[in-house]
Amino acid sequence: MAATPPKLIVLSQVLAEFYEPQGRTICISITDPEEPPAVLSDRFDGILRLSFSDIAHASAAKGHVLFSRGDAVRVLEFVNNAADTEIIVIHCFAGISRSAGVALALAEMNGWPVADLEKRHPFWNTWVRAELLRAAKSRPGRREDDQTAGTPAPHKRRRPSRTATSSARRRQRKLST
Repeated sequence: MAATPPKLIVLSQVLAEFYEPQGRTICISITDPEEPPAVLSDRFDGILRLSFSDIAHASAAKGHVLFSRGDAVRVLEFVNNAADTEIIVIHCFAGISRSAGVALALAEMNGWPVADLEKRHPFWNTWVRAELLRAAKSRPGRREDDQTAGTPAPHKRRRPSRTATSSARRRQRKLST
């Protein structure tokens, strides 16, 4: 991967089909199951084609295809093998949920800026993002510093204030009498 983070572009399928790559550009193409693949420019340096439904939990999978660990591994390998990529185009049917989930996970796991992506794409698919992050954390051969890159610091549990603790003790005493 390039020293500078690649630009992540999230598009709908229609816009992706009109997109003409400039520079070193790869594409992650997401289509609905049983739909034909997107017709994309042959100027992309690489295209990964995935097909899964826009669902966010396994319980909704009846008749649908859930984004799998295998899909996540394919995304990780595709991006990791794309040395010096300047732009990663990610598209799904509407460019709202699945593609945004992939983009946000890639940004988060690589320590690339996330906040602007989250603002521009607030309806990302939570399952896709989480599954990609789980797959990235469980990859064999990762160095310890790679495993924490892009991972937010764990939340510290707040200690109850003295007032809250004192109030709880007073309530306990009243109940026991």
